[in-house]
Amino acid sequence: MIAIGGFSPEHDADPLHRFVVDAAKRPKPRICHVPLASGDFELFNELFYEQYPPSVCTPTHLQLLREVPRDPKEVLASQDIVYLSGGSTPVLVAGLRVLGLDEVIRDVWHRDGVVCGHSAGAHVSFRGCISDSLGPELQVFSDGLGIIDGSCAAHADSQRDAILRSALSSGRLMGPAWAIEDDAAVSFSAGATYAVSWRPDAAVSVLTLQASDVHADSLEVMPL
Repeated sequence: MIAIGGFSPEHDADPLHRFVVDAAKRPKPRICHVPLASGDFELFNELFYEQYPPSVCTPTHLQLLREVPRDPKEVLASQDIVYLSGGSTPVLVAGLRVLGLDEVIRDVWHRDGVVCGHSAGAHVSFRGCISDSLGPELQVFSDGLGIIDGSCAAHADSQRDAILRSALSSGRLMGPAWAIEDDAAVSFSAGATYAVSWRPDAAVSVLTLQASDVHADSLEVMPL
């Protein structure tokens, strides 16, 4: 599992895309882009094929809101990497559950495939998150897929940090909570959990509730 905080346009994220491909540990892995959270936004598919060209992997994408020309479960089950793009976390969670793809994604993860995504695509795999898709203000969303225990705040900043701390203290979100800034990512595997970044000052923190206090630890971030 690779949870990506987000992308800032002024920093080249190509090292991250190569990191995702290499995580499959096989030549030219099969990778499927799922733009459901964005409403199947076509521009996201175009960017995906630029970032994951056939020279380094075997890319495809899966539309789920318009015509669905292939069986979604069969498509995702055959992939080495499932890439969930950003958009609305609640929409993504609901859509995956209705189609039964939540269990397929869980199976990909358990057979040592790679599940990755940025923003909402990162949030969805946790039990909860801080979402900007429930109204004009940032809010707690606690109905994620729970593939990874704990919570996530992509696009981490001071505002999200304050909400995350409050949600942990009140029990609305469960720890550990991963605060991942733009241009950084966290890789979860059976052997290790570690942070990477393609921007020198990008940060990742882990927040936990200890007694009645929220404690934050900064992770060492490996440059890509």
